[in-house]
Amino acid sequence: MIRSLCISVRDMEPHLLRTFLAVAETESFSRAAERLGYTQSAVSQHIAALEADLGTRLLTRRPVALTEAGRRLRGHASLILVRMAAARADVTRAAAPPARLVVGVTPLAWAPALAAALAQIRTEFVLVRAEVRVADRDRVLSGRPRPRPHRRLRRAVRPAPAARRRAG
Repeated sequence: MIRSLCISVRDMEPHLLRTFLAVAETESFSRAAERLGYTQSAVSQHIAALEADLGTRLLTRRPVALTEAGRRLRGHASLILVRMAAARADVTRAAAPPARLVVGVTPLAWAPALAAALAQIRTEFVLVRAEVRVADRDRVLSGRPRPRPHRRLRRAVRPAPAARRRAG
């Protein structure tokens, strides 16, 4: 009998892939269960469901080891999960309202470390509009630093290029 080479991915769910990767990395169903916070039975069921969906064995059981199909899936599974996480983050970012971060500092409090931290915020959180306002100590403590950001500091925390395009 000739078996079909068509592989369905309709049931290849992220939690099944995470379980598969945990078993592959730990080479143990029980250690994978501990890592994921599942029962060993649940891990076995996840692997069985994935193998049934793909129509092939992914792991040998005693000792636990990847089959050739399992080695191939391992390479794809990591990438699939990374892409899914990136897609989720991108969609969430697009749906989130822009945030505003205003940092009030005295002239003596400005330091390269603060500039670096604000630049990192701008890079990692493109929808956060970061402003630095320089004022005397009393104004900073009262929460009313001068109304306009200092021009030299504005350049240090420029919005990321993608954020500038969205704002424009």
